[in-house]
Amino acid sequence: MTHSLFATLRRLPFPHQRKGWLLLVGLALLLTACSTASSNTDDLVASRTYRLPSGEHVKGDLVVVAEKASLETQSVVQGDAAITARTVTLNGQIDGDVVIAAERLVLGPEALVRGDLVACARNVERAEGARVEGDLLEECNSSPNLGVGQLLTHAWLSWQASWLLRAGSVFFGALFFGALAALGAVLIPRPLACMAEAIQARPWHAATVGLLTLAIAAGLTVIYGLSLKLIVPVVFLPVVLLGWLVLGMLSLLGWIALAAPVGRWVLRRLRHGTHPQMIAAAVGGITLALGLRVWSIFEPVGWPVGLIVLGAGSLGLGAVLLTRAGTKPDRCG
Repeated sequence: MTHSLFATLRRLPFPHQRKGWLLLVGLALLLTACSTASSNTDDLVASRTYRLPSGEHVKGDLVVVAEKASLETQSVVQGDAAITARTVTLNGQIDGDVVIAAERLVLGPEALVRGDLVACARNVERAEGARVEGDLLEECNSSPNLGVGQLLTHAWLSWQASWLLRAGSVFFGALFFGALAALGAVLIPRPLACMAEAIQARPWHAATVGLLTLAIAAGLTVIYGLSLKLIVPVVFLPVVLLGWLVLGMLSLLGWIALAAPVGRWVLRRLRHGTHPQMIAAAVGGITLALGLRVWSIFEPVGWPVGLIVLGAGSLGLGAVLLTRAGTKPDRCG
């Protein structure tokens, strides 16, 4: 599928530079589709509504995250189950243990749980014919704020408490950004080289332009938020969100443009001589991501690291704006 997508885009009657942009957009859409499809496997489901129809079997364990989940009559889960939803209706059979976190849990008259059932729910409705052969533990039912949001907050706090998980996130995030920078250097080498030259030739100018752009965007957003109660209708909210989306994409492009100069500097320090732009971008991307995020492994990042991130981001964004995303060669250096 990926090969056919790339081959089709290469045959389009566009200049080489525009083909690179099209390949980046196509790859982003493909990755989005793949991630969406991979979340709907037989034993791991993340969707708005989950329903196991009558007579269907799940061979193995079942994990569900949804707003509404239901296991209908004569449906069977041949393993353990973990279900998180606002409303869970259980009227089928589960051969293993079950953990349910919901605001409302309904055990139908034909519900059968052969193991233990741990129910973390505000309201539990159990029909007369519902059977739990193991223990029924009704946990955290007295919490007034029980819901999916509280569970996600718990998970986030647990992640923050584990330095090993934070270290893994930093490491794999650095590898991902390095690969993204290398991919950009392959697909749009000339625009990225132009923006990198602007960063090296006019760093203070680029940083000032980027910082002013962010300040103006934040100021306009604050003014719009304050004026919502006065005269500006809410209909302009999508325009504001779209503006921030575009600004975010330009900022990401600026970070990718920063990768190559940083990579070349690192390689010179290591005395590795000159390397292709792709190698320099990969090394620079990994170095940038590690340098800016490694502090989060040990302590929460403070305002000094925040200022460094703001300055580097403004520098990249300014280079993107000055060169019009690398499409103005006369503004490169």
